[in-house]
Amino acid sequence: MAMKPEDVLKAIAAARGDAIVVPTMTTGPAWRDLAPNDLSVGCVGFMGGASSLGLGMALARPDRRVIVLDGDGSLLMQLGSLATIAGAAPRNLLHLLFKNGVYHTSGAQGIPGGLTVDFVMMAKGAGYRTTLAIRELEDFKRRLPELLKVEGPVLVELHTGLADQTPMTARGGAPFHQQIQDIRTKLLRPRASTPASSSA
Repeated sequence: MAMKPEDVLKAIAAARGDAIVVPTMTTGPAWRDLAPNDLSVGCVGFMGGASSLGLGMALARPDRRVIVLDGDGSLLMQLGSLATIAGAAPRNLLHLLFKNGVYHTSGAQGIPGGLTVDFVMMAKGAGYRTTLAIRELEDFKRRLPELLKVEGPVLVELHTGLADQTPMTARGGAPFHQQIQDIRTKLLRPRASTPASSSA
């Protein structure tokens, strides 16, 4: 049975630490509820742009893990980003692909190739360091801590069902330009020093 996207997102929210997150399309509404006002930039207005936006974030901030919450329909719009990401080889990029076989946001029309498209093989062929598919929630929860540490770029194809909401049914959230301004302000703010580092 396919994983429920909201359950996957809850697991990510609980384990991500201070990682930057780039949700797109049907991951957007649930992520907005799980992680309001934090280091996230929703990629809704430009389908297929999440992987490239995540790459830019990863290259700009190599000190932080960047997690892209992509969709199979979205990635198909910009497949060239797989080769671009592999070529740039960001060690801090975790690319999570929510695979449901449809363009859910626009009405659940089937994507070209449906569920037979193998994004794991595509990413591997492009040159991602690690690629794998996960079909069960408990397996994902078990692997997630290591995926957040392993050298990237990493692509994980997550076999999921449809989300409860889409950007069309759950409108709201800050405009993209405002999200960019907010995350820039937060990332430029100095991190609080720990007792150990302040005494060194």
